[in-house]
Amino acid sequence: MRQYEGNVRAAQDRDSWLELVRQSRQLYLKNPKDEQAPAALLLMGQIHRGMFGRFRQTVDLDESQGYFLDVARVFPKHALADDALYTAAEIASERGDYARAAELLTRIVQQHAHGDRVGQATVLLKKICVDHNIPLPEQLRDPTPSGQLATVLPVKYWSSNDYTRIVIRASQQVKFSSQLLEEVDDQPRRLYLDFNNSFIDPKYRTPIPIEDGLLKRVRTGQFNPSTVRVVLDIESISDYKIFNLKDPFRVVVDVQGKAKMKLVESKGKPEADSRVVGVPPPVVDTPPLVDGRPPAVPLEAGPIDRPAVPDKTLPPLPPLDKIVASERSVPADKAVEPEKAVPAAPLVVELDDQKKRKPSEAGKAAETNKTAEVRKPPEPEPVPKVAAKLPSGKTSVQSNGGKKNGKAAAVKGSQNGITLAQQLGLGVRRIVIDPGHGGKDPGATAFGLQEKDIVLQVSKKLAEILRQRYGYEVSLTREDDSFHDLEERTAIANTRQADLFLSIHVNAHPSPKVRGIETFFLNLATNEEAMRVAARENATSSHNISDMQNILADLMKNSKIQESSRLAEFVQDNMVQGLRQAKYTTKSLGVKQAPFYVLLGAQMPAVLAEISFVSHPEEAELLRQDAYLERIAQQIAAGVAAYTQHATTAALR
Repeated sequence: MRQYEGNVRAAQDRDSWLELVRQSRQLYLKNPKDEQAPAALLLMGQIHRGMFGRFRQTVDLDESQGYFLDVARVFPKHALADDALYTAAEIASERGDYARAAELLTRIVQQHAHGDRVGQATVLLKKICVDHNIPLPEQLRDPTPSGQLATVLPVKYWSSNDYTRIVIRASQQVKFSSQLLEEVDDQPRRLYLDFNNSFIDPKYRTPIPIEDGLLKRVRTGQFNPSTVRVVLDIESISDYKIFNLKDPFRVVVDVQGKAKMKLVESKGKPEADSRVVGVPPPVVDTPPLVDGRPPAVPLEAGPIDRPAVPDKTLPPLPPLDKIVASERSVPADKAVEPEKAVPAAPLVVELDDQKKRKPSEAGKAAETNKTAEVRKPPEPEPVPKVAAKLPSGKTSVQSNGGKKNGKAAAVKGSQNGITLAQQLGLGVRRIVIDPGHGGKDPGATAFGLQEKDIVLQVSKKLAEILRQRYGYEVSLTREDDSFHDLEERTAIANTRQADLFLSIHVNAHPSPKVRGIETFFLNLATNEEAMRVAARENATSSHNISDMQNILADLMKNSKIQESSRLAEFVQDNMVQGLRQAKYTTKSLGVKQAPFYVLLGAQMPAVLAEISFVSHPEEAELLRQDAYLERIAQQIAAGVAAYTQHATTAALR
């Protein structure tokens, strides 16, 4: 082991460092139960941390933290486990993720009380909790009531007349339960959630009127000294889902139905709700219409998906200017009255946000491929008409360079390869584009480039092409360098009643040799490389992606998997073939499936496109060129148009 450490100090270039990682991994895989195995994992984390110090690529810091967490997960009783947790906490703190750092330090205090790191962990944990208003673990708390309770934060919501998303945030992870109560006397039908060991500030307890035809209002109050109750007063819903995400901890409630009340159409752009006091609401900026058209915490339970009142009538399409996105923070004058009901068991979907994962076997294989010379492209040519032709009766998707993925989800509800949407002749009119990351989240970074900037450029170009060339109605989840939570992006697409949802991203890999383009749709991951990409975009770990797949199978059962896979095929084929026709040496990584949070809950066909690798030197240089970004936007638009034409043609057969 000392020999490896000496090699680390002698390494000069990135490939040499990666070779040391490979050697350490081989040492670990040779005998994972050997006494040197924990040290090998720890060394891989240290190497990647050293790589970050030298090359300043965030992907190395992500890999480093992942390996340190692996030590604690695989060898929880080993003497190095608390050292690994402490270093992972230091990394989280250095990145400004203080909640995650506090969680890792708490694990040392609780699980390694006799280890040599408990003293340092206690000191650092207290400092982080005091400096960043994070509750201390029970062992370190003061005997005051306020020190024992989590804080429930202001409710956020996004709403239209057939869909509402409610997000309830808390200062730390808490157990919660839910119950649906039927209408009794003057009490309306309502859904409530109880948060245990929690406190809500009085200024956040005033009822929040929603009045969207589905929900009347949201009431939040202190049900008893240690329980916060959030009540959704129901007007008319057909079903709902509840799940939670972490870092920060928040509970998401998706409500669907057909509004009883008719929204009055106004002229002009929507305005932020003026009833908000104290906290400015997130504004949904809708452009004008176009003329003509990896597990840290075990999973506890599956998602809630309970039909209430079946309603198969399609609601009328509302005007865009009736969409509401609001966050409430108002002085209180009332608390929620206690509800009479039998407490329900906790209903939780745990989606733990850690960081990236180690390179997959597929990634290592890709490292051996020699990178072709990238030729300087000519000026953009007219977009070629490239359409992926899907023969009737074939339902599998293409992945891994054109090879059929036998593990892809089976397509249900179709006849002769024609989907339900095609049978009904449902067209595409409204598209929402999501430029990934933004604001405090730069995404993948390398060679002085940031993912958030690149994808915003491409998304704006794509929106303009879809509007002007194809006549679609298009809007973006962000128009500038602003941060939006993943659950907010999906809510924007749903409340705008989009027909398609396109999330644009730039890829990254620990190896600078990996390159290419790939397109994903929401489904269970079928290989480690897809899980790695999903883990990176979800800001979680591959371990967590793997462990939550069974739960996500239920959560995604009503998603547009079949149509999304077809859309991904058209987008991928048009990007690859179109770029090749423009003389770019483009490698196709195929169409893949993975559980991306940003696609979770989307009520329309949705895909996530990884348009190039910012970590690959030649592709990074292309990503600096406006002509290349313009061509990518043109080809994604061509893929959307080809998908729409295919769906329309199939419906007419």
